Amino acid sequence: MDLNIQNQIKDYIKSYEWEFSQEQEFSQGHEFLIRFLGEISNTEFHLIINVENEWISFTIWPYLPAIPKEKQIESLTLLCSHNYGMKLARFGITDDGVVALCIDLPVDGLNERTFHLALNVISYYADNLYSDFIILWNEN
Repeated sequence: MDLNIQNQIKDYIKSYEWEFSQEQEFSQGHEFLIRFLGEISNTEFHLIINVENEWISFTIWPYLPAIPKEKQIESLTLLCSHNYGMKLARFGITDDGVVALCIDLPVDGLNERTFHLALNVISYYADNLYSDFIILWNEN
């Protein structure tokens, strides 16, 4: 990975007044782990920022634990509804039903304003939509 991009990301995280708790380099790229507390949901989220080849990915993993089997249809409907309404971000789901919240941006042309926008968007949706799922899952 380009050391310049790596240093830019570190600077962008610091200028956002967040800190990364872990940094890891691997054969295909570089990864930063950030933990933040949602102001509305009072939930700690784990944000992984991954730079690989020409893309920077922002992923809250896991955003939600595995979807309860008895709530799958309602949960998937809610996920699709939120996906349709969100800007820039999207939900993804694994084969095991674990939900992630994601944003991907091209590395080319990355600047501080765009990086901060991605952090604003992903943290906003993470915090504001979380309770919708918890309420749904706790309904009888």
